[in-house]
Amino acid sequence: MARANPQAKAVIDHLKACGVQAASSGFLSSWLGSSSSSSADSESFELAEEVLVLFNAPEHSYITPKWYTETKPQTGKVVPTWNYAAVQVYGRARIYHENDDATSSFLQKQVQDLSRLQEELAGHEKPWEVSDAPTSYVDARKKAIIGIEIEITRCEGRFKLSQEKGDGDRKGVVQGFKALGTDKGEKLAGMVQGRGKQRGLNTKSTGVEPAAPAA
Repeated sequence: MARANPQAKAVIDHLKACGVQAASSGFLSSWLGSSSSSSADSESFELAEEVLVLFNAPEHSYITPKWYTETKPQTGKVVPTWNYAAVQVYGRARIYHENDDATSSFLQKQVQDLSRLQEELAGHEKPWEVSDAPTSYVDARKKAIIGIEIEITRCEGRFKLSQEKGDGDRKGVVQGFKALGTDKGEKLAGMVQGRGKQRGLNTKSTGVEPAAPAA
């Protein structure tokens, strides 16, 4: 999050009013980066109220009624919808933007972990490491980063993957995705199939059909 961004500055000013004593352990870490900042108003704090972080599955898609090969020919009572998967994470957030050793150490780990992950995903034979850059340069760049640490209190999954449909319609959705001939289509087809199998297992174990999610 850029401190130089006026909107980011407004967020920081607003959050300062909610500061309370920070917890010391049990945090899941993440970091957000930017380009420039001023440390004149630096202060670290934990937000007093619960925060929500939403993680969306990378693949999601429009569902055409044409794929409902069972219901559409029989009744025509079908409409478009959207298939997706998401996780809602709730917790307490601590903000790191103070010019001190604790913030520097926290940000250093986030930068190293994220760089290592992205270099591995890129498949470089000899990955770049943060230590390849001069320490003074990295320290200067870290001053442009605001760190966010979240102590997770609960997680909730949200899935709409045609699991509310009958076997025929769900099979039509799977075939529709596969017919796209794309990696995205194959992944979504697998997600729909997997969720359908889970629905079947739940029904067998409880004898009750799962409630359909909101469209």
